[in-house]
Amino acid sequence: MLTAMRDNARALALGEGVAPVRPSAEHLEPRTPMAEYARRTRPDGLPHDPRLRVHVRAGAVVDSVAPVSMSVSGSPG
Repeated sequence: MLTAMRDNARALALGEGVAPVRPSAEHLEPRTPMAEYARRTRPDGLPHDPRLRVHVRAGAVVDSVAPVSMSVSGSPG
């Protein structure tokens, strides 16, 4: 999927692609702030989180955190 998206972006001569990626193991550390968790790396320099590691290996960069991307606002009833 990542390869197809990257190849399509290149074919369309897009400068860069931006995709929100939710870390896959963050739920194991619910008290760790997302910004801290997302920037944590292993000794080899790759992200600690498995899903982020896949994206970085494919050429992505962890740029920023969207703290309210999964928030839904509304009123009761």
